[in-house]
Amino acid sequence: MQRISQKIIGVPYGKTKDEIGQLLLRNWQNAIVEQTKNLPKIKGVCVLKLNFLLPADKFPARFPYGPDLEGLIGRVMDSLNSTIFSEVAGGHSCIMSLSVKKTKVPSDKEAGVWLEILTLDS
Repeated sequence: MQRISQKIIGVPYGKTKDEIGQLLLRNWQNAIVEQTKNLPKIKGVCVLKLNFLLPADKFPARFPYGPDLEGLIGRVMDSLNSTIFSEVAGGHSCIMSLSVKKTKVPSDKEAGVWLEILTLDS
């Protein structure tokens, strides 16, 4: 078994429609790729844990529980397909179990996502 643990630094973004949001989303996806490109490649099935560290402005009055997890997860998975999941057939479909949570952090400086992967076979 192999264990990978990495904090990806940056403000997580999910789905967005406006032009500024699209730019911020691209910056987030680029940060994921840049910070995971040198991690070991996954070769088989694995378990993935994600803990999104979201700054307070991601919890506005109309969304007091923060952004939906689906959008946040999708951006991470798409980015990881070009790095740690690039050598496994089916890309991130090799994930057999997924655990996701979001945590409010005081500011953008603490924002990011903790990524933990445990391989189930070698």
